[in-house]
Amino acid sequence: MGLAGSWGAFKIGKTDAPYKLSTARMDPFASSIGDYNSIMGNTGGDNRAEFDTRLSHAAWYESPNISGFRVNALFAPGQNRSSDNSIPASGEPNCTGGNSPDPANGCNDGSYGNALSIAGIYEAGPAYLIAAYEKHTDVNRTGDGAAVGIGDEQAFKVGVQYSLPTNTTLNFIVERMTRHGSVADFNERQRSGFWLAATQKVTASDDVNIGWAHAGKTPGTPDGPLDNKANMLALGYKHHFNRQANWYAVYARQDNKDGAHYDLGASGHGITTDCHDAAGNCYPGGKIQGLSVGMQYNF
Repeated sequence: MGLAGSWGAFKIGKTDAPYKLSTARMDPFASSIGDYNSIMGNTGGDNRAEFDTRLSHAAWYESPNISGFRVNALFAPGQNRSSDNSIPASGEPNCTGGNSPDPANGCNDGSYGNALSIAGIYEAGPAYLIAAYEKHTDVNRTGDGAAVGIGDEQAFKVGVQYSLPTNTTLNFIVERMTRHGSVADFNERQRSGFWLAATQKVTASDDVNIGWAHAGKTPGTPDGPLDNKANMLALGYKHHFNRQANWYAVYARQDNKDGAHYDLGASGHGITTDCHDAAGNCYPGGKIQGLSVGMQYNF
């Protein structure tokens, strides 16, 4: 709910953060096994993207379009009753950060306090450009070890989408995520990432897609310094019945280096495959691949 006028709009409630919304249109594999959230916005490679999320009890401002420019800014107070964010926030069933409370340790794997998210967007003709920033305060990572502890995490990205006269749409995003307060050798939450994707319309109703995501090496991991780079390749075909309905086929492959455990289908899209298995079945360094065929209907 909120108020809107020529000055823009002010709203309160639950919404996708400006950081997430700014590049949502740059992922032709959204809601499939090749979703870019397997790496983009995903600090550690688990089945959730902390910086591509929906925020509760938030207040945000949406500016009017001024010569192609607009700005969206959001603030969500933590509402957590513990000083270390180790329990769910007031009125929330799950931990802030996207995971369920651990029966023994509570919210010790990414739960945070306040969230600030802002995105600047420029759109003119075939070009769409963004710059976005998001910060989470006092993120509880004690599940990664005592040397990781509690500290602020933030992410910054810039992206561009350009549509060519050949019915080709190109997308490029570069992202940098940082974490403060952790011993470097055990910090797997700080790295750079890239996304490159292209969509080619072959008919008015059919298009083919290709995407590549890269996760750079972090200063360390919970097991010490390791090579934890990863690359994901996604290939897809989509047939649109209309603007709301389509069917698709997507192939995705995640190539993890020795210390990486990035998944496929992160954030609950498609069939999630989690390669963070402490029992040794799929951790770390796995090469995961999958094929998904399905239908989508957007309400």
